[in-house]
Amino acid sequence: DWSSDVCSSDLKCLEVSHKTNDIEFESLVLGNMAISYSNLGELNKAIKYQKQALEIAIQLDNKPGQLVAYEYLCSIYMNKKDYVQTKYYLDKYKEVIEQVDYVSPNTAYEYHNTQSEYYDAIGEYQKAFDIAQIQYKLAQEMGEIHALNRSTLVISELAARLNKFELAYERSEEHTSEVQSRVDI
Repeated sequence: DWSSDVCSSDLKCLEVSHKTNDIEFESLVLGNMAISYSNLGELNKAIKYQKQALEIAIQLDNKPGQLVAYEYLCSIYMNKKDYVQTKYYLDKYKEVIEQVDYVSPNTAYEYHNTQSEYYDAIGEYQKAFDIAQIQYKLAQEMGEIHALNRSTLVISELAARLNKFELAYERSEEHTSEVQSRVDI
C-alpha cells in the first residue's frame, strides 16, 4: 500500500531530522506528513502535523513556511466543514501576507483561491465571486494555463450560483480564446 509507504518514509525522515537537530527539515517533513494524512482522509492527523510544522515556522520566523501551513490548515478545516477554524486560519494567512515585503503572484493567487473557496462554502457567493475575479486576474498575470482553467471554472460556477449565466458564458468564451492564443504561439 503506497500510503503506508509514504507515511513510513516520512517517519524515517522525521527521525533523521531529530538525530541531526535540523529543525527546518523537521518542519518540512511535518508539513509533508500533514499532506499525506490529508490525502488519506485522516484530517485530525493532518491538522496535528501541520500545526507542528506551523509552530516551527513561527519559531524560525519563516514567513513562506507559515504561508504554506496556513494555506493547508484552511484547506484541511474546509474539508472538515469547520468554517470557524477555516476563517481563523484564513485571517492568520492574511496577516502573514501583509507582513512580507514581496508576495509572489502564485502566493496571492493561492490566498485568493482559498478565500474564494471559503466564502463559497459558507454561501456568500457574491463575495466569493468578487474574490474569484481577483484570482482570475492573478492567473492571467502568472500566465499559467492550469491556474487560468481553475479560475475560469470557479468564476463560471459562482456566476451560475448567482444566476449570472451570461457572465459565466462570456468568461468561458474569453478563456477559450485566451488559451487558444497561448496554444497557437
